[in-house]
Amino acid sequence: MGCCAQAKHCTAVVADLFDFWQETLLRISGKSKLAVAIRYAVSRRAVFEHFPPAAALSSTTTVERAISSNNSKSFSRAAAAGQTLAAIRNLPQTT
Repeated sequence: MGCCAQAKHCTAVVADLFDFWQETLLRISGKSKLAVAIRYAVSRRAVFEHFPPAAALSSTTTVERAISSNNSKSFSRAAAAGQTLAAIRNLPQTT
């Protein structure tokens, strides 16, 4: 799907989402937390309708790679901590 076609598709999806939210507001209590959240989102419709150019989206790969790297490091640290904890628990108790 080309950039323009994708933007048109996304615009239609966002329009459907806002229609759904408007219908939902009519069916739920106006004081509910859901209603507050929907009204907040609806008041920021312009943010939902802004689609960055495809070139801007390609730079997210760098961010995703950094996050993935950090998650791997965190997992390694957590695994090492788990092994240490298991070793400590297996030590004979000397009380």
